[in-house]
Amino acid sequence: MLSALSHQNMEENLARYICSILQDNQQNSEVLVQDVQYIRAQVKIVKCTVNDIPVDISFNQTAGLSALCFLEKVDQLIGKDHLFKRSIILIKAWCYIREPDPWCTPWLDFYICIRNNDFIYH
Repeated sequence: MLSALSHQNMEENLARYICSILQDNQQNSEVLVQDVQYIRAQVKIVKCTVNDIPVDISFNQTAGLSALCFLEKVDQLIGKDHLFKRSIILIKAWCYIREPDPWCTPWLDFYICIRNNDFIYH
């Protein structure tokens, strides 16, 4: 999940602009962009697949930035070569593989709450 910031009430224009850029780049040989969709809801979202990786771009959603700051601070406190971030990535991957397993549901809810892809792994 990516977050794009714009002036208030300009989300729709920015979302359409980004969507058009991604659609124009579908023919780019360096990066394969597919399935570009603009979802016009209360929170505007552009969804696409980049090199077989699903990407969601939301607009003016600052909660993800707060989660990023929180996760970064915790990761810095723990240290140990980004053990915290690597653990979250591992658990998240395991839960998506085991999604029908009822044990995974609370973990997936946790990841939704922290906006699961809003932190950066170095």
